[in-house]
Amino acid sequence: MSISAIESNPEIDRLPAELKAAVLAMNNPEVQEMVRKLDGYGLAVALPHLHNDAGFEILPRDMISMEQNLVTTFFKKADAPLDKKPGVPVVWRWDHEKGVAESARCCTCYTGTDCV
Repeated sequence: MSISAIESNPEIDRLPAELKAAVLAMNNPEVQEMVRKLDGYGLAVALPHLHNDAGFEILPRDMISMEQNLVTTFFKKADAPLDKKPGVPVVWRWDHEKGVAESARCCTCYTGTDCV
């Protein structure tokens, strides 16, 4: 999706304010430059979110999403220490207390075992 497609997408107007601001930040040249630099490392920008009855919302900072066998689940980080979880971190975000913190993980356990 090009930046112009972001600006003309009516779905963006229906987003909660925090999500809308994050999506529209892609119009900022400084953000675009960060994306360009991340691309040099094989990284991209993601919008940490979860789906709910109202649509979707920002993923709370105390939660993590876990994808296993094409199904995404969410849990509080405190309920299951990440060092005890299998899988590969795939999304990070800034934590004002800890610095870079994991926000999503993709489980590589495609053997039918429970990864969560």
